[in-house]
Amino acid sequence: MVLDPEFLQAAEDETERADAPAWQVEALEAAKVVVNSKNFVSFPGQYGFREHDHMVAFAEALDDSAQRKLLLMALKGKGAYRRFKDCLYSEGLWDGWNAERDKALESYAREFLEMHDIELEDE
Repeated sequence: MVLDPEFLQAAEDETERADAPAWQVEALEAAKVVVNSKNFVSFPGQYGFREHDHMVAFAEALDDSAQRKLLLMALKGKGAYRRFKDCLYSEGLWDGWNAERDKALESYAREFLEMHDIELEDE
């Protein structure tokens, strides 16, 4: 379940809005359950994954030295994410990057779950 931080904050503050639509009331009720329970843990935010490190690792693992150099150069300085993405498209590496990124994200999530003794229910 993913809850907007706004609902979690409102649940902690015990804020209620009489004019809230039904979906917001449901989300606030779910947030109250989360806030008042010891059975939920907050997944780290977007900065915990350190995507830039994975981008560098992907680039460094490329067999083609020209592509490797191009991607590593793209990752330097301001606008690195956009340049990296553009290079992936132009070099036909977009699908490969997404597959590697998905594997890294899954590994990151599994490590988090293990750290909190939470069993993953595979689909």
